[in-house]
Amino acid sequence: MNNIASSKINKLIIKCMINRMMYTIIFYMILFCILATSVFSFSNIYIILPLGLTILDKVNNLTLGKNKDIITKTFTYQSNYKLIDSISYLSLFIFFDLDIVLFIFALYRFIGILYFLRNKQSKFLVYFPDFIKEYLLYKYFYVDNYNYLCVFLVAKIVSEYYYIFHNKPRY
Repeated sequence: MNNIASSKINKLIIKCMINRMMYTIIFYMILFCILATSVFSFSNIYIILPLGLTILDKVNNLTLGKNKDIITKTFTYQSNYKLIDSISYLSLFIFFDLDIVLFIFALYRFIGILYFLRNKQSKFLVYFPDFIKEYLLYKYFYVDNYNYLCVFLVAKIVSEYYYIFHNKPRY
């Protein structure tokens, strides 16, 4: 790839990441205001957040447009995307009073992203899975019953393994 094309791709990636953080903050602020006015009970946050975070994941596809299939496979995109994703998970705790288990999962994932960035090895994405949205859904349906959490976590690790080693390029 020549330098001009690479420069355009990098600018598009930066635009993507800025859009993602901006939309994430807006989403969190709107949800915070809604919860502050008691329109929803706080327990609904555990169903609203994973839905909103999933939609936010798709925002990058809109920004990248027709180039998404090429750009999303680059290490530059993946590393920035995963870092922004982890930062958005950790920033949940600025806006919402969520439980410590979620914080541990978010911090654990963040550490895995740092290993991924340092070593450029996808295996760290399996060892440190993105379990945030799944945990939020688990919390919504099971509240404080953690009896089945390990089953969900193992299923997520198997899913991450398949996704990373069978669908995505390894770096």
